Amino acid sequence: MLQLIEKRAIDLGISRNTLIKEVLENYAERISENKAAETIHTQIDALILNQNRLIEATNNSATNISKALQESMELSNEILEEFKIAKTRNK
Repeated sequence: MLQLIEKRAIDLGISRNTLIKEVLENYAERISENKAAETIHTQIDALILNQNRLIEATNNSATNISKALQESMELSNEILEEFKIAKTRNK
């Protein structure tokens, strides 16, 4: 293995120690990037979950508002009908 490292260092025109240092630095950088990617992935998952909850809450609110409006309209129609009946009786 050391022979491979030595040959590669010669091919690159650098010392074996410099090559090993660069390889280790690149490896450490990849580890750091992987940890950052995992963190971002977790944060994105949490964001998607919260967005889905918000959409569900909005849908529930819209449904509740729709039901309330429908009930209000039905009540208004009942009052209007009673008003019409009362008006007919008074004639």
